[in-house]
Amino acid sequence: MGESFLKWVFVNDAPGHPLRDYWLNSCGPTVETIMLSFQAHADGTLREAFGVPDGTPGRAQVTEIENGATVTDGRQNTSI
Repeated sequence: MGESFLKWVFVNDAPGHPLRDYWLNSCGPTVETIMLSFQAHADGTLREAFGVPDGTPGRAQVTEIENGATVTDGRQNTSI
């Protein structure tokens, strides 16, 4: 069982309007992103095919944090 979290901090250039779609804007119009992070983790049991006895406890974890990313016309310029 696992869970994941996506956090996107950006400059809202249209307050009061519906929020932008992240995936459309990351490849389209200019969006000033202040911070973007993704974290995920999952716990479960490993199998013999992994090279351990069946039922061995396992955990996967992924963390990606990017500060100062600016997406402009589908190109990403990063200053960390």
